[in-house]
Amino acid sequence: MRFTYYMFSVLTIIIIIYLIRNNILKNNKIITHEMLVISSLRTNSRFFVAIFFIGIYLIFMRFFLPSFFKAYTILIPNYLNKWYELFWLDNIIKYIHYFYINEMIFEAIDLVLYYRILIFFVLSFPCLFISLYFGYLGLQRIVICKNGVYVAGKLIEWDNFKCFQCNGPIKKKNQEYYYLFFYKKDDKRHSSDTDLFNTIKVLITLEEKNKIQNLIEEII
Repeated sequence: MRFTYYMFSVLTIIIIIYLIRNNILKNNKIITHEMLVISSLRTNSRFFVAIFFIGIYLIFMRFFLPSFFKAYTILIPNYLNKWYELFWLDNIIKYIHYFYINEMIFEAIDLVLYYRILIFFVLSFPCLFISLYFGYLGLQRIVICKNGVYVAGKLIEWDNFKCFQCNGPIKKKNQEYYYLFFYKKDDKRHSSDTDLFNTIKVLITLEEKNKIQNLIEEII
C-alpha cells in the first residue's frame, strides 16, 4: 500500500514528460508546415495555474523541512547511513516500532509526525512538475495557422470560435500593432471555464492583420 504513494508521483511525472514531448513535436510540425502568424504574446493564464501549483508545493515544503531535519538528527548516523533513506516510508515505520518498543517515546512521536508529513510530501511532489508543465505551456507563443489557432499545446479549429475583434492601432517602437481577440464558443462541457481561458488575445502587425483577415474571410 505504501508503494502506491511513490507510484502516483512517478506516473504523474511520466505523463507530464510525455505531454511536454508531444506538445513540442506538434508545435514544431505546425510551425514548419502550417504557420501563418506567430504572436509575440503568450498565454499568461497558464502561468497563473503554474504559480498556483508552485504555491501548493511551497506550502508542503514549509511543513516538511523542519520535520525532515528533526528526523535526520534522530536517525542519522546512528540508525541510517544516508540522508535519502529518510524518504522511504518503510524505514520510518521500522524505527517508529523500534523506538516504541524501547520506550523512546519522544523519538517515536517525532517520527510518527514525520511519517505523516512525508506521505503528503510524496503526494505533493508532482505539483512541482505540474507547475513546470503549465509554465511550459505559458511560454508557448500563440500560432495562427490555416487550420485554426494553436495555443498552449492545443489546436483550436476555426469552427470553435464565435467571433473575432480587432483593436488598434497602437504605437510600439515606432511601429503600428493591433490586438486581435478570438472568442471561443460556449461549451457546456467546459461551462466552468472563465473568460481567461475562453478569450485568446494576439498582438500582431498591420501586415499580419491583413493576412489573418484574408484567411478568416476565406473560411467564413
